[in-house]
Amino acid sequence: MEKDPEAIKMRGSLLLICKSWGYRGATREIFYKNIKGLNYHYMKEILTSLEVSGYVTLEWVDPDRFNAYITPEGEAYLDKWLADLQLP
Repeated sequence: MEKDPEAIKMRGSLLLICKSWGYRGATREIFYKNIKGLNYHYMKEILTSLEVSGYVTLEWVDPDRFNAYITPEGEAYLDKWLADLQLP
């Protein structure tokens, strides 16, 4: 799991978007719309690490398009991430 604060923030952000889309799944276009300036390769790297950790399931439509679904483990991680989030 990443220790880099930016990667941790990205993990939480991607999971939050996945949770908001629920059973419909979040697509790359949805991630782009919600995270301005998002780099595709960085997003794919983080989503792949989330999948390996069991926090999301990725359903590939073609080599560059996918649907991302949060798992119960991902929801638990997201809940902890949100609880630990320190806002100014």
